[in-house]
Amino acid sequence: MIRENSSTDYYIRTMRDEDWIKVFVTSKLHQAVMVQSILRENSIDAVLLNQQDSSYITLGEISVLVTLTDYLEAENIIKHVIPI
Repeated sequence: MIRENSSTDYYIRTMRDEDWIKVFVTSKLHQAVMVQSILRENSIDAVLLNQQDSSYITLGEISVLVTLTDYLEAENIIKHVIPI
């Protein structure tokens, strides 16, 4: 959530205000967190969407989402920087 200052009050921007797209998918939480951290270090907003089953973590996946405007840069960073 990001706060932006308007003339008289604060506007709170949520994920619904932007288009988000999957840039990386894995079944391993540590890989998703690593990708998210590297993207954030490169000034790219990245969020995790964990759709793993809470009882059986081998079922489901974890997605790293970025905004549509950051997608190409994030994809490039993942391909060339992250050793996965």
